[in-house]
Amino acid sequence: MKQKILPALIFFLIIGFILVLVSSTLPFVYADSSDSTWKLNVSGLVNHPFEFTLTDLKAMPQTTVSTALICVDFPTTVVAQGNWTGIKLWTLLNETGVLPEAIKVAFYANDGYSTDLTIAAAKSDNTILAFAKDGSPLSEVLRLVVPGHWGYKWIAQVVNIELVDYDFQGKWESAGYSDDGTITQSSQRLTYLFPSSPAQTTPPVIPSASPKESPTPSPTIPPINNSTSQLPTAQLKNQNSQNSNLEEATTVIIIAVVVITVVALVTIIKTKKRHYKNST
Repeated sequence: MKQKILPALIFFLIIGFILVLVSSTLPFVYADSSDSTWKLNVSGLVNHPFEFTLTDLKAMPQTTVSTALICVDFPTTVVAQGNWTGIKLWTLLNETGVLPEAIKVAFYANDGYSTDLTIAAAKSDNTILAFAKDGSPLSEVLRLVVPGHWGYKWIAQVVNIELVDYDFQGKWESAGYSDDGTITQSSQRLTYLFPSSPAQTTPPVIPSASPKESPTPSPTIPPINNSTSQLPTAQLKNQNSQNSNLEEATTVIIIAVVVITVVALVTIIKTKKRHYKNST
């Protein structure tokens, strides 16, 4: 009998270990620059829908914008600031041929977050898709940098861009936040100095349509000490929600493993007792 009980017990313990291991590694995996499968999909009202790799983006003319990321919930606090390097959004969109009926650009992150820009804001020379900050690659691979706009417009982990002909609104815009998202000095309750962007590292490609007036650049403020705060408020909420979901899933699986193990042990003990009674 012992020869039958021991293999069964070992089997259930191995299954439990595998379930816990899988649950702790698979959910909510973020893409990074080392992920060769990462792609940015551009679709919708364009002549040539296309999937860009990170290598494709880095091969395009690069530009650097010096600006700060500020959340609407904390207008006097800088979440992140520095020199953001990437490509102009409109340069990328021109590669696919934006159709004239497009009036908005919808952005989607791989965690489900979304936001939007008007075509006018997308054409700004200062609106870029950044893959580096202060010379270091971004952990989120790609972030939309929109100087002069609140952090909920600065979507990180961008994987899909869609050109649309209707008034698309992202997660927080559809919840009542300003769809324009422009920061005004009255809303910040502070007076800032606005720097000019540093010289571009490579000559830019001039868009086919003349860009409209750029939004006012974000302010220069002494950096905050909290170096871990790299996401705007809206995306911090998404990340916190994901972490909570991961913890809940792990807890449920651990409980299930314990229950299965206990049931297996009880069943084995009852079987052993029954066998003992029959043998006597």
